[in-house]
Amino acid sequence: MNFRESETKFNRYINNRESTLLTIYLPTIYGPWQPEECFFQQAIAHSSNNGRKVPDIRKWEWTHDCLYIDDAVKMIMEMAESGQQGQYILASGEQDKWLQCARELLGENTALLRNEVEAPVIRDSIQVRTVSQNEQISKALRRQKEQFTRIEDSRV
Repeated sequence: MNFRESETKFNRYINNRESTLLTIYLPTIYGPWQPEECFFQQAIAHSSNNGRKVPDIRKWEWTHDCLYIDDAVKMIMEMAESGQQGQYILASGEQDKWLQCARELLGENTALLRNEVEAPVIRDSIQVRTVSQNEQISKALRRQKEQFTRIEDSRV
């Protein structure tokens, strides 16, 4: 059985029973320790090395929303500790949040960015949960940049 078939059967099983599970889907998560493959981390790396080159947006990159890591973790902890059940996707509640972060990193070069992918349709079984408080983009990205710099400075 291939992965897609297994995933489909598992999802059907979860959706067809009264679940005690808490399933949380995430948009792009940014901040310190973001993987090197992610757009924001690449933009930081490019700006420190080559000026402000615009990295490629990978097909798997979620560009419809983003959350700062601490805000996402706080919301996940609150939901888990309260005993919530069901399927949720976390959202910032801010229009074009991902693009705002890209602008903060790239400045005018964001005119080159195009999100070719339409916003996904969220299944009825998944509820949108908006994070109550979002860290300021400039502060959050500054922390990510500082972590990147510490890592770069520690390499020999």
